[in-house]
Amino acid sequence: MSNLENKTILFKVSPPLVAGVTAFVLAIFKLTAGLFSGSIAVMASAIDSMLDSIISGLNYAALKKSKDKANSKFNYGLSKLEALMAFLEGLFILGVGLFIFYSSVKNIFYSQGEIKTDIAILVMVISALTTGLLVFYLHLQKKSSLIVKADILHYKSDLYTNIATILALIIIYFTGFVLIDSLFGIIVSVYIFISSIKLMKEGGNILLDRAIDKNIVENIVGFIKSRNQILSYHNLKTRQSVDKAYLNIDLVFRKDISLQNAHDEGEVLINYIKNSYPNFEWDIDIHFDPVDDSKKD
Repeated sequence: MSNLENKTILFKVSPPLVAGVTAFVLAIFKLTAGLFSGSIAVMASAIDSMLDSIISGLNYAALKKSKDKANSKFNYGLSKLEALMAFLEGLFILGVGLFIFYSSVKNIFYSQGEIKTDIAILVMVISALTTGLLVFYLHLQKKSSLIVKADILHYKSDLYTNIATILALIIIYFTGFVLIDSLFGIIVSVYIFISSIKLMKEGGNILLDRAIDKNIVENIVGFIKSRNQILSYHNLKTRQSVDKAYLNIDLVFRKDISLQNAHDEGEVLINYIKNSYPNFEWDIDIHFDPVDDSKKD
């Protein structure tokens, strides 16, 4: 098997699965090192990595299931499952941030015991390098998947936490100033709060059927108004589900237009939308009207 084929196999593996396996290995590594070093920070990081592994495993299952085709029970498919998992993962990340904040504030008032910083630093450096490579890999794979974007945020938070822990341990090693560990923890927790809320907002908007970008809608309306065969339009509705966009619209034509000509105008509109915004998978439903019945009771 060639090197190119080996690389191709890696990129065909589901990103959440790669992330989950990596997090599990790091969890075992940190747990072992934490027991030997006596570092609470390393032990907490080990628990966090184990939770990461579980979350990525759930994401793997959700991403695989979200690709299922529409059926009689779920007429629009299961693409919103990605948004749901992203929202829940954002909630989980927020909880991790709160725990880090609480632990950091608590440690300001209650000093920790002696830490074997040399072992702890070595473990956290290896962990940070591994997590950094994982984040880079996920960035190459993210495309438009909200679940992978959520995993990127998740492991970015871990990376920054690892780096902050390393800096704190180095300072403690040279100065014995244990309080710096808590100060770094508070800074990282604030970053996690802001990032997790953004992720939850993005997932929540999709779950609540947020309309597609206003500029896209205005562009589509402008094109409709430029068509001489179309007298007016109404009942324009849009929504976005990750990388899929839905559009419903009623077009009003002259009463004497043939069904074929009306259909052709609809196809022109559909092709314009799809060609103008190919980053979305479009589901467009057009209703042909001989009169504007939008104001009828």
